[in-house]
Amino acid sequence: MEDARALLNSLMGSDRNLAPELQVHKKFSDDDVCKNYLLGLCPHTLFTNTKLDLGVCEKMHDDLLKEAFEKNDKENGPKYKRRWRAMQRSELLGLLQVVDRKSSTNRTKIAKAASAPPAPPSEELVKMREEVAQVIRDAEEAADDGKLEEGKQMVAQSEAMQRKIEDLEKSETYDKKEEQICETCGAIIDVEEAWKMRNGRGQHENGKQHTGYKAIRERLTEIEAEEGQDKQHRSHDEKEDRSASPKKKDRSDDKRSRTHDDKKSRSRDKEKEKEKEKEKEKEKEKEKEKRSRSRKKSRSRDRKKSRSRSRSRDRKKSRSRERRKSRSRSRGKRSRSRRKKSRSKDKKRSRSRDKKKKSR
Repeated sequence: MEDARALLNSLMGSDRNLAPELQVHKKFSDDDVCKNYLLGLCPHTLFTNTKLDLGVCEKMHDDLLKEAFEKNDKENGPKYKRRWRAMQRSELLGLLQVVDRKSSTNRTKIAKAASAPPAPPSEELVKMREEVAQVIRDAEEAADDGKLEEGKQMVAQSEAMQRKIEDLEKSETYDKKEEQICETCGAIIDVEEAWKMRNGRGQHENGKQHTGYKAIRERLTEIEAEEGQDKQHRSHDEKEDRSASPKKKDRSDDKRSRTHDDKKSRSRDKEKEKEKEKEKEKEKEKEKEKRSRSRKKSRSRDRKKSRSRSRSRDRKKSRSRERRKSRSRSRGKRSRSRRKKSRSKDKKRSRSRDKKKKSR
């Protein structure tokens, strides 16, 4: 079922069951269209149900697209053909390499079989030879004894036995040198089949492998002929161009000179623009350097200012500390003097009290 579905998809498209307005309109130049089928030969259709079966082609085979491609042969057909023909040629040559390897292996087989020593005769053949020899001896003895009729019968019997021996030898000893290689598909065939093929009566020519490789070789010859025609057309066109009138040549020379001058002017303009761009870049770099220098200067100024500020702050702090210390010292001196004064007063008071007491 899957093979049949893939075959229908390749022939009619995957959207064959959809409505006409939903179907996608394909072109022969699409990637999913088989270009080998458009050129006349797809290798996937040659070896079906054989050992060399390449399977169903993954791309689309559409007769309508093939007709459109053939109708478009005058406009864009040669361009597509040259492009796709090279791809088809490489693919077909890859398939023929398999045949060449097969033919080389078959030739080595035939050479080995021909160089091998013959097989010993069978026991039946040995017995028949001994029987023939015995019958011939008996016929000779009968002739010596005067039994001519009996001797003649024995000779006829020996001749019949000799024919049987020859048939048996032919069946046992097969001549390997009579085998040949089919130049089309590389298969081994006997001489009789090769003779029939030359006379158009061989059965080997009807096989799928033989017909497939025959179609491949014919297509390769067609490709070579088409390439030769393309070369002839190109050479003819070149000759016509060379044999054109001198006016056309002068015009072409003028056009070439104009284009050359235009190219020179364009190149000069481009060089000038490049030089201007370089100058602009240099100016930008200079401005950047100036900015960086100004930034460095401003940073250094800021640093100096911050350092001076910090130093002034430190000085102020140290001065305030010294003032505080001096104040604290003056306060201590005052408190000490007050204490001394209070002590002296207290002593005087105590002395006056003592004097009063004594006077009493």
